[in-house]
Amino acid sequence: MAVLTLSNQTCFAKGGERAIYLDPRNAERLIKVLLPSSVQNKGGPVRSIFTRFTPNFHRSFLLRQENQEYLRLMLKNLDGKNHLPLAHLYGFVETDLGLGFVTQRIHGENMGTAPTWRAKAKAGEVEQRDIDALSDFCRRMLRYGVRSSDLTASNVVLGYRTTDGVIGPYEAVLIDGFGDTHVIPVRTWSKRVNKISLIKRFNRLGAKTGAVWNSESKKFER
Repeated sequence: MAVLTLSNQTCFAKGGERAIYLDPRNAERLIKVLLPSSVQNKGGPVRSIFTRFTPNFHRSFLLRQENQEYLRLMLKNLDGKNHLPLAHLYGFVETDLGLGFVTQRIHGENMGTAPTWRAKAKAGEVEQRDIDALSDFCRRMLRYGVRSSDLTASNVVLGYRTTDGVIGPYEAVLIDGFGDTHVIPVRTWSKRVNKISLIKRFNRLGAKTGAVWNSESKKFER
C-alpha cells in the first residue's frame, strides 16, 4: 500500500502526543499522526518516567489500550446497532509524517470544527441543548461501562457525525482518552469502581457550567 502524503496538508489540530489532519481520502475521517518522542507530552511524574525511559513502549501501550477498549465496546452488541459515546476508530495508515491513526471526524455547524466542552464553557456559550447532549453522553458512558482514563472537558466535543453523507443528531462525543491506562487497572477489574470514577468525572465536566449530575434522574441539573 502506498504511503499517504500529509506533509502538504494543513494540520487540523495538535495535542500533546498527536498532530491531527483531515483525511484527504474521506472528509468524514481524521488522521492522528504520532508526534516525535522528543516533543510528546510528558504528563505527570509516573508518566514522565515511562515516556523518558521507554517512550515507544509507553506510546504503544496507550494506543493498545485505546483500541482494546473500542473493540470491547463494539463487540458488546454484535447486531451493529451500538451508539457509542465515543468516536469510531478505523485502524492505522502509513504516512510521510509517521504512523497515522484513522478516526471518525465530529464536525460542528456548517462542517466546521466541533468545539470542545471546555471551549464552550470557557466562552460562556453552553446552551440547554448542550446540557441535554452531555446528559445523554453520560448516560451512554454508564450504559456501556466505558473505561476512560482521561475523561476531560478537552476530550469531549459537541457536534455531528456524518456517515456516507448523512448528518446525524447533535451530540457530545469522547474523541480521546478512552481505555484504562492506569498502572493499577482497578477500573477494568471492578465495574463499581469504574462507575464511581465516571460519575466523579461527570461532576467535573458539569462544574464548568454550574451543572450537577443527578444520579437518580441521570441528567445534569442547574
